[in-house]
Amino acid sequence: MPFVADTTYAPQLLVFRNLTEWPAVAEQIAVYGRLTGEGLLNVNTFALLDFRCADVTASRTRAEPHTVTAGGPRRRAYVVNTVEQIGFIATMQERAPRGFQLQAFFSEADALAWLFSRSKPYPVSFLTEKDDR
Repeated sequence: MPFVADTTYAPQLLVFRNLTEWPAVAEQIAVYGRLTGEGLLNVNTFALLDFRCADVTASRTRAEPHTVTAGGPRRRAYVVNTVEQIGFIATMQERAPRGFQLQAFFSEADALAWLFSRSKPYPVSFLTEKDDR
């Protein structure tokens, strides 16, 4: 699955659905660069990423510290299904530069509550397709 953002709620929130692996650095730079250029990504943008289908064993080879700093949102919530996925995100958080916050959650509601802990959370689901709302 390509690394594509739903920009419906940008620049406040970017939503990435159905990620199957950690995106390559070049892919992240291209996507984040385009979003920044279009004004859809800035220093205050949050990201909600559906990582439930990700094979973290295959992703480990590309999950280096510099992949966290590829220009993307500094506050990211990952929705996961497995303890291994949580461990993967925790490792990436340990490797992330100062100022980056990555956190894994088993539910979208918990992820959104964390992302918007300082503001009113969105009352809708973001990880389902738009037509499903």
